[in-house]
Amino acid sequence: MSQTSSRKPLQKILVLVTGFAFIASSIFGVVSMFNQSQPDPQQTQNAQSSQITQLKQQQQGFESVLKREPNNETALQGVAQIKLELNDYKGAIPYLEKLVKLNPNKPSYQALLARVKQEASNKNK
Repeated sequence: MSQTSSRKPLQKILVLVTGFAFIASSIFGVVSMFNQSQPDPQQTQNAQSSQITQLKQQQQGFESVLKREPNNETALQGVAQIKLELNDYKGAIPYLEKLVKLNPNKPSYQALLARVKQEASNKNK
């Protein structure tokens, strides 16, 4: 019986140490999760600025193609897409109108043009 009574304090210490370690590791995990989930506003702004710069460079490339080939469907689509990504609905309309004119049998261009005109008019309100 002396063995069981000498083990009880040791068991209590082990339970306390194990419990403390579990709680500490849980708190550490939760704290690190919250620290990682909050993005740095400066990094977010830099990423957005970089993306806008990249889109504008692509737009310039498409526009230089259109200077040489004004009916280039790929370049017209590219500029229209970039304008839409930049929320420049009015700017996308002339390119979409040209696509519709060049491809009257493509209803997808006509539908997109109608939607963009609607968005542009909603934006002005």
